Amino acid sequence: QINWTVSNGNIDATQGFSDNIITTEIACDSYTWIANGQTYTASGTYTYSFTNASGCVASRTLNLTINNIPVSTDTQVHCDTYTWIDGNTYTASNNSATYVYTNIAGCDSTVNLDLTINLSPNATNISGLTNVDFLQIETYSVVQNINSTFFWYLNSGGIILNGGNTNSVEVQWNNNIGTYQLYVVETSLNGCSDTSFIDINVADITEIQDHTSTNKKL
Repeated sequence: QINWTVSNGNIDATQGFSDNIITTEIACDSYTWIANGQTYTASGTYTYSFTNASGCVASRTLNLTINNIPVSTDTQVHCDTYTWIDGNTYTASNNSATYVYTNIAGCDSTVNLDLTINLSPNATNISGLTNVDFLQIETYSVVQNINSTFFWYLNSGGIILNGGNTNSVEVQWNNNIGTYQLYVVETSLNGCSDTSFIDINVADITEIQDHTSTNKKL
């Protein structure tokens, strides 16, 4: 009698004492064995015995490796927009998008998107004088939005006297001629931010015309 081994399409024949064909297979999720028509969903060694045409008992052995198809969820929280692994840019929350790729085992893997999009606050332009005198104290403000926090910053040219964590700030400008930038970062309750800024011209009082210029917003 002959002992046959089939592995990855190659057939080896060796002299043995039993009529046995050994098959090695690797499959994704499930495998239907042609020898007995059974479908297997778990790795293992399976044997099927039967009487062949010569009236002898024959057997078939299946060495099976099942690589399960993984399904995972990618949870993301972002402000305004998010570009996912599928190359699409989302501007609204989404829990229906899926992405399928081939993993290292050669099986298709599925990723489900669980995306929350939070909108950034719409920080208004800063109100206040843009042309000031040496040591002049001025108040600058933006519209108060409920549940927002505010942080004011001054790159140089003066000091913030008070209100640095509110929607209205008081600034005293120094005695250095120049243009300085004052800006405010508004952050909503969901952690998203927006920024507005204004350029302030500090000069000697004889050079100042008392007017405001156009505010700029990032």
